[in-house]
Amino acid sequence: MPQAPQYNRVIERKATPQVRVNSTPELSAFGGGALLDRNIGKVMDLGEEWKRYNAIQRDKADKVKYEQSRVELNKWERNNVYDPRTGAAGTVGEEAFGIETQLSESLDKFAEEHKKTLGNERQKFAFDGMVAERRNHVDMWAKQHVSRQMKVVEDATYAG
Repeated sequence: MPQAPQYNRVIERKATPQVRVNSTPELSAFGGGALLDRNIGKVMDLGEEWKRYNAIQRDKADKVKYEQSRVELNKWERNNVYDPRTGAAGTVGEEAFGIETQLSESLDKFAEEHKKTLGNERQKFAFDGMVAERRNHVDMWAKQHVSRQMKVVEDATYAG
């Protein structure tokens, strides 16, 4: 009966060969070429254009929200400061003393409530700057108003 040959060889273990892989192969290796290169470039340009478009639209939305916030702040100021029936301008004599604190608290409350309607941190930051500027104006007006009313009370006290 035939016998299979016996091999008494020891198999040597060798390191596997080091294979280099190009992480950015030529597109022609995948069936592409100059045409595919141009198309990929156009797709990348489209992505950049999309980012620019989104930034422009975001800026427009922020500007609209800023203008709406400015209108609301103007309404608050008109109603709480200058309106002779509901505002601080209608307080005369000793009633005007302490109006600075009342206006400041009212502005804080308005700003806190209005910030809840703003959509992002950029809008909130812009609104905070607008409120800070308006606060300076309102505080200065209130101090002048109280000073005038102190003079009125003083004149009435010493005239009588």
